[in-house]
Order: sequence, then structure tokens, then C-alpha cells
Amino acid sequence: MTEVFLPVPANQAKYAEILDALTVPAELAAAFASVLETMKAGQAVSVTALDTKLSTQQAADFLGISRRAFIAATVDQGVSFEMVGSHRRILLNDLLAMQTRKLAEQKRLLNEIISANVAAGVYEFDAQMMPARA
Repeated sequence: MTEVFLPVPANQAKYAEILDALTVPAELAAAFASVLETMKAGQAVSVTALDTKLSTQQAADFLGISRRAFIAATVDQGVSFEMVGSHRRILLNDLLAMQTRKLAEQKRLLNEIISANVAAGVYEFDAQMMPARA
């Protein structure tokens, strides 16, 4: 693991002892640099623990769907949630897993549609026109 050593800014002398002893793993430094670039572009950044419990409205807003559609999706996909009184709460980690599964399913279905259309001669497939995969 590569470590990054942080220099102590002159105006932060009171933190010099702490910062002198601080080493940051390269992965964390890269994540922090990404956060700074995002903020520099004027976008908001939020750091949240994976065990944060979200309301159904917060989860629906995160996914960009209605609360009713979110509740139906949790039931259909068997996503676990906790009842707090009469309100459902879902862990952020479970929500992210749900989002990952949904995106994978969407990609799979899109590939099936493309393959069926290519096979039917609806259009010709040109691999050079496809975006590069990350």
C-alpha cells in the first residue's frame, strides 16, 4: 500500500503534531482528491455511513422514483427493511445493493434488445460506435 504524507500548512501550526504523525493510504487520498474535484465543479458531496437508515421517501428520492414505486420494488425484490412504528427504514448499504442489481438488470435487458434487433436486421451493429467499458 502506498502512503501519502500530508504537509502541514503554515496557518495550521496548532495541528502540526497530529498532521506530522498522520499518513493517509493512497486509496483514501485518491477518494479525497475526487471529492475535492467534485466540489470544485460546484457539485454537492455527502459522506454517509453505510449503516444509515433512510426513510422510504429518502430512498425513493435517491433512486429518482416515487415513494410508491420504491415500496413496490422493495417488496418485489425482497429487500429487507426495518419497521419503526408504522414507518419503513432501509439501510443505505441495502439501497446501494438494490441500485446495483437494478442497473445490472437494465444493462442485461438492453443487451438482449440490441442482440434481438441486430439478429432481426433492424439495424447493423457497429462495435466502434459503442462506448468504451470502464
